[in-house]
Amino acid sequence: MRLLRRKEPRLAMTAFGIACLRSRCESAAADAEGGVVTKQSRGICGTESWYEEVFQHAPSCGAPVPEKGDCMENTVKKNHVRVVARAIPVFRALAGVALALLAFASLAGCDKATKHKPVKYNIYLGASMYDTSGAGSFWGWIYAYDADSLDLVDSINLNLIDPTGRSSFVDEMAVSPDGRWLYVLAASRRPEPSTLWKLDAGTKQAVWSRPGWDDTKRTLVRVLQNGALLLVGDTVFQAEDGRVVRTLPDSLLTMWGPVSGTKVAATVRSRPQEGYDSIISVIDVVTGEVSGRYVARLTSGVPLEHFYTARLHPDGRRVLAVGVYRSDYYCWFVLGDLETGQTLFQYRLNYPFGDIALSADGLLAAVTDPGVISISEYGRVYIVDLQTLSVTVPTPPAPLIHRNLAAQISFLPGDRRVATCPKSSWDQNWGPLSTIDVTTMQFEKSVWLPNPRLMFTGGMGIGPRP
Repeated sequence: MRLLRRKEPRLAMTAFGIACLRSRCESAAADAEGGVVTKQSRGICGTESWYEEVFQHAPSCGAPVPEKGDCMENTVKKNHVRVVARAIPVFRALAGVALALLAFASLAGCDKATKHKPVKYNIYLGASMYDTSGAGSFWGWIYAYDADSLDLVDSINLNLIDPTGRSSFVDEMAVSPDGRWLYVLAASRRPEPSTLWKLDAGTKQAVWSRPGWDDTKRTLVRVLQNGALLLVGDTVFQAEDGRVVRTLPDSLLTMWGPVSGTKVAATVRSRPQEGYDSIISVIDVVTGEVSGRYVARLTSGVPLEHFYTARLHPDGRRVLAVGVYRSDYYCWFVLGDLETGQTLFQYRLNYPFGDIALSADGLLAAVTDPGVISISEYGRVYIVDLQTLSVTVPTPPAPLIHRNLAAQISFLPGDRRVATCPKSSWDQNWGPLSTIDVTTMQFEKSVWLPNPRLMFTGGMGIGPRP
């Protein structure tokens, strides 16, 4: 109806009024009033007096005199049919628009509901289990725990994927940012190289595998460039198909970096006989470019000799590391500036074989101290505020204080909680998988791993549930 109004501003709202105003009678009356249809003329539209007024004024303005019957009957009927016929496509178009709007609103509602649907996350742990059936073999497993409740929600038996037994020990693992893919480096008890696997977390099927990894040295598995690249040891892969992109120089030991980027911290171990101190730099795994230089020195001026782990901060300027001086019992966590080479913060630890995790916003760090088994030193977790450079030690319940309690650690989505689990233990009585609330500094939940025959874990990853 609005379209009709724009085409003829003098149309009335009713079909009868539309027909009358579109007739010659209405035109003549409008001309007689100076081209304007007055409120009074609209009020008498279609009446006998209205026709008489038009009949009287039409000759004076040059308009043809209509026949009374044509105006009151023929003209009205014809124009009524014409207007209705013109209105049908308009109504059809409006009906189509209305249906489209309803469909869009429905889809928007579904999309809104989908966006607001909470995403479930899994904590994945690689583990090995001793077979007590008499065969004396080991089985490689991957366990998936609900990140909120710590309920065991899924598991993958690597021996079903690799029946040759070459994947009995899980050394390291990583999870893609979307939680769909698991990258597992697994070994055998026999003197054979390890195998790198890409597994579908949903179907539990292997996508590709790459054998030939030396299991005599620690080889890290890291996901970079938002899941597009995979860095294993000093080899860079396309995560999609396992194609080798670049091999980095073995003079640098690559460590950790932000998942969203292509740069990681890299270390060069000191060679005192040649006068070299340990150096931490940054390497771009795509271009091979090395930048930054940090020699980790304590406030006393003594340099650390060896770094067990190092992680590049998301700002690209700072690096966090755990290193030792003279012996494994003299260990430090340090925060260094790669541009100035200065040590910004240091904190004494008990044992070097821990881990460092960073919150997504880069404001907090979680550092693990596994403890020294030989002197019954219990493991600890430290939360470091990188703005105030202060350290807080969460308080676990007494039953959870266990040697080698915390060797690997990761921040859970939201940065309010961290998950921690021991790296290994051979006494079949190892510490549990635990979560810590970093706002209250309290251990939140803990569970023992599912089977007492499990001997050790190898790697931990967190991702959305497939």
